[in-house]
Amino acid sequence: MNETPENTTESREQQNRALAFIVASIRPDWGQPGILAALRKLEHKPLADVAMAAIHATERTDQRTPAFIPSPGEHWRESPKATPTAGPAPVRGPQCVYCHGEEHGNRHQTMSRRDGHPFLTRDAWKAQAKR
Repeated sequence: MNETPENTTESREQQNRALAFIVASIRPDWGQPGILAALRKLEHKPLADVAMAAIHATERTDQRTPAFIPSPGEHWRESPKATPTAGPAPVRGPQCVYCHGEEHGNRHQTMSRRDGHPFLTRDAWKAQAKR
């Protein structure tokens, strides 16, 4: 198997060092060497999961060292996934029966009103489509 820079040991070590720097910026009392030692125990896990857990771990003011980061716990909680929210459908103006472009004032979205295409409201267009 070809190793790409993203999955080499050297690359993960650089990523661990960068993450340790960030975590140490949030929790300077932990010290970068201790954080790095904890992160190295997690090299088998996806970096994004480790990063989220390490950041969440910084909220644990009851922990004096980062040694608990590899252990199961609340800091490994799932982060909320971005889900698209379905809002109300946008209100649409009259539409061209042929090309479905919207009418904007006296102008068709893609061509002038002079193209002779008839414009209908959405409901009228749907009613015509059912015929």
